[in-house]
Amino acid sequence: MSAFSWEVFESSEVFKTLRKLTEQPAEAYSSENGLQEIHGLVMAEVAKNRGKSLLEVNGSQVRNEGKPMLAGAIPDSVADVLVELACRTPPSDQRRLVEFASQLYRRTEIDPESGEPLTQDGKAVWAENVSLLRSANTEWRDRISAEENGGAWNIKTYSDDVGLPSDIKRRWANLMAFTAQLTQLAPPVPEYDDNPIHWAHMAIWSLRAAFEADIAPHELVGTTTFHVACLWFIYAADAVWACALKEIEAGGEFMSSPGSQYQEKAWKGFNQERWDTWVRALETAGTSCSDSDEETKDMIDGALKKAKNASQGN
Repeated sequence: MSAFSWEVFESSEVFKTLRKLTEQPAEAYSSENGLQEIHGLVMAEVAKNRGKSLLEVNGSQVRNEGKPMLAGAIPDSVADVLVELACRTPPSDQRRLVEFASQLYRRTEIDPESGEPLTQDGKAVWAENVSLLRSANTEWRDRISAEENGGAWNIKTYSDDVGLPSDIKRRWANLMAFTAQLTQLAPPVPEYDDNPIHWAHMAIWSLRAAFEADIAPHELVGTTTFHVACLWFIYAADAVWACALKEIEAGGEFMSSPGSQYQEKAWKGFNQERWDTWVRALETAGTSCSDSDEETKDMIDGALKKAKNASQGN
């Protein structure tokens, strides 16, 4: 496998297509335009791969075992580009990226010759495809949270946050806003992991890190950890509340076990008691926020409003 190159990545047809969603005005390029162009790229890939004995899938050469696998590397490329563009784009400018992704991952690409759904790893492209989840998880785990970058997972106090590179903080917040918005738009399913645009595991990790650790509110406010937790309430309060009502277990014990303040709890995922704990912690953080920090106070107020509206069914 060749070494990664940003030059090659940004010169790909997928990147050049999807970057229009963040660079061109909405009246010039809509999410529907993006959907049509990506469909065209998939069909071109299908035509190119039809006679090949080997296909490029997930960075490896695999045997072409039939028509459904003909999408090749396009699903992975689309996922990687969406995640990278999300990391580069502030939440206020992500609307078309979110619209595009939420619509794309409800569709199924059909092989025009056989009439069968195109597949990757045995799952339909796009409605069952996990490439976007995999790419976002990789970015979150290997780049944003890598210890050599300061370790976003290791933030415990405001002083920890100071040492985190500003680019990592920005990418972290942008990615969480993107995944939160998609989670809010994801169709409800019995288990979140059946859904290619539902990031319950990221939500519970983010909320636990902010509101269940041994961190005083005056230390927490102002950290990226706190900012990210607020983003989950601001952009996905309804989805998080739905997880609490269904008591969804997200990401296994490592992701969803209680934080250090609540080790005596038998929590295994989302539940209403845990939701109430998060909301109370957010309220406490609000009282410790300086009156001069209007931006943070507004963020907290917005997060609390969304949380209370969600739990009250408004």
